[in-house]
Amino acid sequence: MSPKIAVVKSSDPASGSNVVAGQDIKYTLTFTNTGNGAGEVAYFDDLRQVVDKGVLSGLTADAPLAATMVGADGFSVTGTLAAGESKTVTYSVKVNADVVGGVFLNNFVVPGTTPPVDPPEVCDPATQLCTTHPVVSPKIAVVKS
Repeated sequence: MSPKIAVVKSSDPASGSNVVAGQDIKYTLTFTNTGNGAGEVAYFDDLRQVVDKGVLSGLTADAPLAATMVGADGFSVTGTLAAGESKTVTYSVKVNADVVGGVFLNNFVVPGTTPPVDPPEVCDPATQLCTTHPVVSPKIAVVKS
């Protein structure tokens, strides 16, 4: 019997989409055991490039998974999934009202239950389990007549 844990991270709006101050981003982590034996889940969602620009809320995990905050750096996801079982963890981040354009909200899911010593700085969804949202300043058009 060998477990195989697969992880998918998604967001609404989708990763790569522009966001503005005050906007909510909804995140979903999906953990699936595609193996034929029970498997341990032990991952960390690194939010260090998010929590300085937004406020996390609504962190929930489907049992038997548990999502536990680790300081202000992010949260760990732990638990055991039966063969074929799939469960999700969801949360939202509201971009702070004072965040101006030119920065990114990047977060990364990494193996283990603690933040990595050297977190990645750039999100590359082709090679990492991450999401990125560029913050743009709203465009204001002034018309004088």
